[in-house]
Amino acid sequence: MISRIAVFLGVALTALTLRADIVVDLGASSQDFVLTGLGSFGGFGYWTIQQGSCTSAGTVTCDLSGAIVPGGSSGFTSGTYNLVTTFAATDVPYPVQGVSVSPDPGPEANEFFYSYFGSDVSMVLQLDTPGGNYAVPLVTNGSFDGPSFGFAYTGTEVCTMGVSPCDQAAVALVDGATISGPVTISATFANPTPEPGLFGLLGLCLCSLVVVAVRGKKAQA
Repeated sequence: MISRIAVFLGVALTALTLRADIVVDLGASSQDFVLTGLGSFGGFGYWTIQQGSCTSAGTVTCDLSGAIVPGGSSGFTSGTYNLVTTFAATDVPYPVQGVSVSPDPGPEANEFFYSYFGSDVSMVLQLDTPGGNYAVPLVTNGSFDGPSFGFAYTGTEVCTMGVSPCDQAAVALVDGATISGPVTISATFANPTPEPGLFGLLGLCLCSLVVVAVRGKKAQA
C-alpha cells in the first residue's frame, strides 16, 4: 500500500508559502528511505530517519536520487535530482527523527513530521534540468529554510523483525525494527536562480536567454 510519509505545513512556513511558485515532482528514488522504530509514546510513533544511501568521512552524506517527472511547474518536468542530507559523524545514530502526525490507530499514524534535527543537519535538493542546475536549501544547521516537501513510499517497502502489517505505524512500536524502500518526493519552493557555475558554462548569449526564461516564469506566477 502506498503511504504518504512526510508532510510539512508548519506555521513557520506560512509567510514563505506566498512566494513559493515552483512545484516539482520527483520519481522513485534509486536508494531506500529507512525508518527505524524508537517506540510509541502517548500513542504517537517515533522513528529515526535515514534518507538514502550514506557515506562517512568525518561528515555523513546521505543521498536520495532519481528522475524529475512530469506534473510540476514548467521547466521542472524532466531531468534528475539529488536530495543530499549531511551531518557530523559524531551525531550518529539519531541526528534526524520523526513523529507520527496522529496517534495509532488514527488516520495519519502513517504520516510524520520531523521532530528533531541535530544542530548541524543540512538538506539540499539539487535539480539538474534542461534549463539549468539548481540547489534548493531545505534545512540548514538544523532549521527549516522555507520550502515544503514530502515523501511517499512506492509500495515496495520491506520491514524487519517480523513486523506485520509492514507499515510505518507498526514499525514505530518495535524498537529497532525498520521499514525501507524507494520513495517519491514532492517539493514546493520559491522561484530559484540557476547556480552561478552554469552561467560561466553557457556564455553571454545563452545567459540572456536564461534571464528571459526566468522573467517569463515570474510573469506567470
